[in-house]
Amino acid sequence: MEEDCPKFSELSITVLADLGSRRIYFREIARVSREAPVLILKHRERTVVPGGGANAVMNLASLGVNVLPVGVVGDDEAGSLLLERLHEKKIPTGGIERLKGHTTTTKTRIWRHVAHQAGSR
Repeated sequence: MEEDCPKFSELSITVLADLGSRRIYFREIARVSREAPVLILKHRERTVVPGGGANAVMNLASLGVNVLPVGVVGDDEAGSLLLERLHEKKIPTGGIERLKGHTTTTKTRIWRHVAHQAGSR
């Protein structure tokens, strides 16, 4: 049975996809507003990770697949950071076109950090 299943490192896959990024802001609760039951968050850090089809590309590469992404990114910060992440993982970017005036698809997430409090449930 093992002979019938190729090793991931023996696979080459071309991925034609919407190459995007996810911008994640990490916040912590600074206080609760006096005017409404709204949390006021304090910025801790920001990270940008591959999203959309670029996330699938990264997952395939993590499995050892020889992956070639094909798509477009904008000539913007998100596009630059996405290409940088792909280069860090040694993923070829020859099939990715940078388009002037195009905005890289970006999803923004805001995560709030909740400190663990002993004894609370």
